[in-house]
Amino acid sequence: MLEQWANIPLELQNRTQWVIAGKDKIPLSANGKKADVTNSSTWCDFNTACLLAQNSNLNIGYVLSIDDPYTCIDLDVIDEETQISKGQPINPAKWTTQEDLNRYREIVEVLDSYSEKSLSGKGLHIWVKGKIGSGMRRDGVEVYSQERFIICTGNGLTNSTIHDRQEILNRMQSQMRTNQVKTDLVDHPEVLSDEEIIDKAKNASNSDKFTSVTSSTYL
Repeated sequence: MLEQWANIPLELQNRTQWVIAGKDKIPLSANGKKADVTNSSTWCDFNTACLLAQNSNLNIGYVLSIDDPYTCIDLDVIDEETQISKGQPINPAKWTTQEDLNRYREIVEVLDSYSEKSLSGKGLHIWVKGKIGSGMRRDGVEVYSQERFIICTGNGLTNSTIHDRQEILNRMQSQMRTNQVKTDLVDHPEVLSDEEIIDKAKNASNSDKFTSVTSSTYL
């Protein structure tokens, strides 16, 4: 795992915002106690997290903070295997559809920034520069930029460059905030049409590479 974690972008490695991810995915400090995603004194540097996690057969996680420039987009894939692994009842109605997977591809290609496979090997984490405030979730897509830790695998699908995508994040917010759990649903004008998204995806610099690499992962 040390070799794989080395693939994580250096700009993330160089920040002292790391924790160890327990088997239950609870963040842990270097002393083994529960880490607090709002308290930087419970975080550690990248090398410390890697060594402790390696020795304990655990994982590492990066803590997103209001004071850093990053946002992570989590594309969650749900199927029978993931439901079993999470101790959830098997429910095909909640499984990720082919339409969802196609939409995920478009999101990755439009954002065109460092992306890696999630711990399950099925979902994806896309790292960009830009902020959204509090997290948001809609249709299998979760977006976080503060007070959240993300388990990092280093199992990258794209190069290690993290690009500034604030403009795209703003568009995503306009659409996703309409379906937040704590608020009533309100229809807003569509900011980016399906046709525009597909056109951006087709013209993305890494579209051919991404399609060839991910075909076996999602299909």
